[in-house]
Amino acid sequence: NKETLMTEGYYVATGDGMTITMPDNPQKGATIIIIQQTSGKVYFNGNGYEFCSGGSTRATAFSNVNGQWSLFLFDGDCWQGACLDGGTLW
Repeated sequence: NKETLMTEGYYVATGDGMTITMPDNPQKGATIIIIQQTSGKVYFNGNGYEFCSGGSTRATAFSNVNGQWSLFLFDGDCWQGACLDGGTLW
């Protein structure tokens, strides 16, 4: 199961093993939030741009926690990434 994102925004990933491809012509400052609603892995493809997080870069990324929020911000060179794992607020 593959989905290519056409614009920034937020999306819900519901398929185990699905691949989400980032937009092919992102503008600096573009923000994407993926909310995972599956217990399997969700893979991310940078569509020609790398993912940056914690001082390292990778061509691909993934999330693997049901309820995880994956946050991506395009800085003009790469997709800066961070995640919030599905804890509770109370």
